[in-house]
Amino acid sequence: MLRKVLLGVTIVCTLAVGLVLGITLATPTADDVAEAAPPSQADQFACVLNDIGIFDDHIHLHCISGTAAGIEYFAVPNFNRSVDRYLDAMMTAYQTNSTVYIFYTANDLSGTAYGCKAENCRPIRGLEIVK
Repeated sequence: MLRKVLLGVTIVCTLAVGLVLGITLATPTADDVAEAAPPSQADQFACVLNDIGIFDDHIHLHCISGTAAGIEYFAVPNFNRSVDRYLDAMMTAYQTNSTVYIFYTANDLSGTAYGCKAENCRPIRGLEIVK
């Protein structure tokens, strides 16, 4: 009888610890929350996707028409921790023929470090898909 009680207490304690750890690990961090909101000082462009490119150093989306400044490519480096989420969003938008609102900074040329050309490409700061 004592063994059954101890076994029951052990199982309950294990489940409680697992629940606490699960909640702790599932709670979004400040970085996650900041990433979810559109960048406050970003430019925005409504893009109808022409194609998606996947390369060794980055992924990019190519819009059918560019911005007034001629920017038609928007890229995310492969070292970005959200690159998979960006790719999933891009693929969904492409497959559903949805408009993608791209948040970017017009004068940000940092993408040249990973294959985003200064004359027609900008790093992506955020995406929003609208049907």
